[in-house]
Amino acid sequence: MEINLLSQIRILSPSQIYPFDWPASAGSGIDLSNISQIRHPFLVTSLDSGDFLLLEEVDYFQALTESGLRHVPVQICSPDDVSIEAVRMGLINFGYDDLVRLATKYPKQIIVKGGAGGDEELAGHVSLNLEFIDSPSVVVWLRHSSRTGCPLPLDYFFRAVNQVGRYQPVVDRRKNPDSITKVASLSGFACPPPFTLDDLKAAAVSDRRFPPNVVNVRAHRRILSVDYPMAVLLSEIPVNEKEAFLKDLIALREQNRKTSFYNGQVYILNR
Repeated sequence: MEINLLSQIRILSPSQIYPFDWPASAGSGIDLSNISQIRHPFLVTSLDSGDFLLLEEVDYFQALTESGLRHVPVQICSPDDVSIEAVRMGLINFGYDDLVRLATKYPKQIIVKGGAGGDEELAGHVSLNLEFIDSPSVVVWLRHSSRTGCPLPLDYFFRAVNQVGRYQPVVDRRKNPDSITKVASLSGFACPPPFTLDDLKAAAVSDRRFPPNVVNVRAHRRILSVDYPMAVLLSEIPVNEKEAFLKDLIALREQNRKTSFYNGQVYILNR
């Protein structure tokens, strides 16, 4: 048993958990009667307030909480145990002319540069690199003087993309040779600026959230297959009893050799 890793498993109220990005879909909850268990714990890290930052699966989390789920299992990672990367996005049906129209609408917040001087940094701005299939590549400078959460112009950009088309993460086939992601006909690519964990925390507490899937968070070590019974999560017993139930459940699986620890990185609690 990996004691240090298992100490990260907790049962929390959804009211203690804040996402850093807005959901990709506007779901209105799910039928909890059709779900027998929560398969994997939600990945979170601590906020300075004593609450927690949700690092993944905001759509599923929101659907569960809107349905009235009392508690959820989580894995609480330390800041040192997570890495953050901006995701290269493929643009669909959004072209250079759409970008120009958006920049014209927000001239003080979105500045389009290209050619000579396009890489010259602007104070109080972050850069969004765009490559269009039928037009020259450009650097778009997004005003971010407040440095609080998601830059508003980045939000404007991805909402504008969704109005005329959509965007999706670009899968690197060299790193994911077995990926079965369908490749759409792309009009271009967007490379968002890098962000930090502090940026994500500020987004959550200020409600300046990021567009979905633009920032990817990975845990260096992950706990999977907690398979926590929904009936217990929905019950009115205290949260400390729900955590005690979880510890007993894991101990029983350990005794029955139903857990596995792979390469010091992935702990499967129910194989």
